[in-house]
Amino acid sequence: MDEHPQAVWRIGNWQVSPDLGEISWDGRSKKLDPRAMRLLMFLAERPGQVVAVRELLDGVWGKAVVTSHSVYEAIAALRQALEDSSDTPEYIVTLPRRGYRLIAPVEITPAPVEITPPQEPIGTAGADPIDAPTKGIVPAPPRQRRAAVVLGGAAFAIAVIGTVAWFSRGAHTPSGRVQVDKSIAVLPFLDLSEKKDQEYFADGLAEELLDVLANVPGLRVIGRTSSFQFKNKNEDVQSIGAKLGASYVVEGSVRRTENHVRVAAQLIRAADGSHQWSEIYDRSVSDALLLEAELAASLGRALELSVTSSLASNPIETSSPEANDHYLRGLHALDTYTRAGTEEAANQFQAAIALDPQFAAAFISLGKTHYIDAAFGFVPPEVGFPQVRENAQKALKLNPQSAIAHALLARVATLYTWDWQEAQRESDAALALGPQNPFALFAAGDLANIVGDFKRSERLFRASLVSDPLNPETHFMLGVALLAVGRLEDAEAAVRRCLAISPAYVFGHFLLGDILSRQGREESVAECKREVPEGGQLTCLAGAYDRLGRRKEADSALEAAMQEHGGSEAFWIAAAFANRRQDTRAFEWLDRAYRQKEPVVEYIKVTSDFNTLKGDPRYKALLDRMHLPE
Repeated sequence: MDEHPQAVWRIGNWQVSPDLGEISWDGRSKKLDPRAMRLLMFLAERPGQVVAVRELLDGVWGKAVVTSHSVYEAIAALRQALEDSSDTPEYIVTLPRRGYRLIAPVEITPAPVEITPPQEPIGTAGADPIDAPTKGIVPAPPRQRRAAVVLGGAAFAIAVIGTVAWFSRGAHTPSGRVQVDKSIAVLPFLDLSEKKDQEYFADGLAEELLDVLANVPGLRVIGRTSSFQFKNKNEDVQSIGAKLGASYVVEGSVRRTENHVRVAAQLIRAADGSHQWSEIYDRSVSDALLLEAELAASLGRALELSVTSSLASNPIETSSPEANDHYLRGLHALDTYTRAGTEEAANQFQAAIALDPQFAAAFISLGKTHYIDAAFGFVPPEVGFPQVRENAQKALKLNPQSAIAHALLARVATLYTWDWQEAQRESDAALALGPQNPFALFAAGDLANIVGDFKRSERLFRASLVSDPLNPETHFMLGVALLAVGRLEDAEAAVRRCLAISPAYVFGHFLLGDILSRQGREESVAECKREVPEGGQLTCLAGAYDRLGRRKEADSALEAAMQEHGGSEAFWIAAAFANRRQDTRAFEWLDRAYRQKEPVVEYIKVTSDFNTLKGDPRYKALLDRMHLPE
């Protein structure tokens, strides 16, 4: 090849002579056809980098009219020549949806040149020895045995330097420092198992990795809700990074058989899609418990962060592979946010706890399951919220450092017992332990909303969105806070963002219709009609028609709401009457909402329709019954 005349390359075990079109190893030589050699050298010039199929077509095939299938066939033939395997690669790794990467170490030895003795080379006098011509080596660390450090808990072995004690390929980390901004998103891992039945394991591994990284100082971790928005979506990393506000993105895959699991992971710089680090782990299933910690340690090193102390304070929660499997299955079921999903999740978390009663994460996730049940109306509040509290308290006995457990207790005090002092105490504890935790920030923001501290509420919701920018609920509640202070345009933008992320978000169209009607916009009616009946469609229409001066249609919608949803939407019916300045009817329905323990009645100070009632003694009496300050 013209680019490398006379040079001798070593790629892995093979000596490669591009000019001769030949590779050799252990006394054996093979001839490669010109295109195979060009393909090998194209990859060798980019060691450790992900090379896209399009880039290979342009760089190796040039103007020849071929398809991607030609690349697949050429890679397969090259692997065969290198005696490599796609299942356990030592030379070329396939990265689904991205391309190929040469992972073998690469060395280049320039050909010897004749030197005229009398002539001193220009510019070499006094040169430092390190600048003298030597082999050009592209670093790729060899396999080596990694030291295991025991970090508390149930014999928790975690890797901190070198390669892992069990077999895994050495990572290639390009030289040079990474960007100062250390923000990272962990995308759902791909399930490459033959039966495609390990999605729960792949998702759970990504989620557990995210949780471990969240405790690393100096690293901003994008929340799960936002990162998992890209599950099963073929979107390029640069676009994902821009949408999430992340400098780095972690992608990975899982291939699992009955007794063996292989995990491949890579760190990509979002700005340019460049590869920063990768590693492949081969484990027995019983050893898979250590993977998220090993991954976190390797990622921390790639980002030049100290992670050892963080991992030591965040040990693996269980030593039981069976308990962990139930736990991962529970997380997967919970992700559906359906009643059937929460029932299955609760069963799996309870099975995990039965196998390991010290499994704090399982108690936390069981508490989250009951929280979703109660918040989504799957079970009555008096059934769901006490179970949230019970499991969060058990989790804190096992792990007093859990920000999520404190945030769950804050939600119980906020939405169920209306104990505002306890809510503030637990919220403060959650923020002290997890100052960037999006759920802790959300819980604190919602509490500030309810007690009427709207500036603090906005600040906390926006802080939550820094770590979880695609969480529809947080955008929705930010819209509520902005509407409460009359910032209609800002509130509209926040709610439209919520609906762009989750078009069917319950009460999303209700809130947008309400905001538009306050601006006198006719399209508010159409927006209310887009809301589902159980999302307040009729009360939304009653308010919109009233503000647009269409009283007859407002009366009809309000009457229908009282007939069909009086048992669940008394609060919003009261708001419609307050908007009409029919104060007595408004208080009648507010009292009904209080007696029905509707999960929105505590938002009375947030809902501007009730501002007209503030001078009425009955308003203060209702606040006193809910222990809310004026």
